[in-house]
Amino acid sequence: MNRRFNVLGQTLALSAAMMTALPMPSAFAWGPPGIPRDQRNAALIYWKAWAMATDDPMRADIDWTAIGSNLDPAKMPESFTRAAADVATREAAIDVLLEATTLPRCDFELAYEQGFALVLPHIGKMRGGARLLRIDARRLLMENKPQRAAGHIAAMLRMSRQLRDDGVLISSLVGMAISTIAMDEGTVLIESGKLSAADAAPIREALKSALETDAFGVRACVRGEGEILRRWIADKFTGKTAGADLLKAMDFGVTSTSGDELKAAKEAVSKMDDAALNADVALLLKGYRDIDAAWDAADAENRIGEISERSSKGAYGQLAVIAFPSFSRARANVTTNAQKLKDFSARLERLK
Repeated sequence: MNRRFNVLGQTLALSAAMMTALPMPSAFAWGPPGIPRDQRNAALIYWKAWAMATDDPMRADIDWTAIGSNLDPAKMPESFTRAAADVATREAAIDVLLEATTLPRCDFELAYEQGFALVLPHIGKMRGGARLLRIDARRLLMENKPQRAAGHIAAMLRMSRQLRDDGVLISSLVGMAISTIAMDEGTVLIESGKLSAADAAPIREALKSALETDAFGVRACVRGEGEILRRWIADKFTGKTAGADLLKAMDFGVTSTSGDELKAAKEAVSKMDDAALNADVALLLKGYRDIDAAWDAADAENRIGEISERSSKGAYGQLAVIAFPSFSRARANVTTNAQKLKDFSARLERLK
């Protein structure tokens, strides 16, 4: 034991001697360099919060529809009571989670070069984090702490927009889902009669950016996701077996058209060399452009639905038959979410 301390002491002494002997830039004279708060990456803070939290409430199977606006502890299901008690002991993790939502930069550094094999482990964690905040917001409201509950609602709204920076459709859709969680719980807070206009200020501030055009980046994904796919295929799949190799890489992700059309499309792609495959991808990209062109039309959902239907019939190449995203559903979700945000904002404005 003494020898260990002697060795440690010698190491520290040597370090001190080196610090004295070596010239040191003035910027680092006080110790390790720091990163200004507005330049920190929220993604790293989120991972810290998730490591400090417990997984059970993040996965909690709570029937919020059945709970409704209930604030009576005696009427809460055991699933909520257990989760709320757990979250209440994780105050430090909640604080870190709240801090992450306030940072302007959130970059999970996705490996876009992996294409269809792109791993998104943070998606479930972000949704789980929103569950934690909702559980704690309801607990706080039940304890007659509406101002703190309002802070949690505002944090969920901020969190919902941070996922747009991923640039992939699933992330943007999860972001919208988180905003819905925030609004559902925020509505309970409003209807409780315990929230004043002054205490709702953080929610109104967080809501501003959520009301912007393409707040969750869904349309941006229409414009950018196809390019991610094009680069992945052009870089990774070459030679005579390019099509067959691509099918092996994406087989787990084929979820669109079924039956004879899908079978025929897969057979056609399997026979493509790199030149034919890249030409087919060019047709797929035209589908993305047509979706983008129809996005703001008065009958956008119908037009996008028609484009999706044509893609399933091969109008945008064989690869589109296999894996063209369901943008018609995404467009409908955008419309529904935008209206819900406007309605929620109006309710906030009526507070006294």
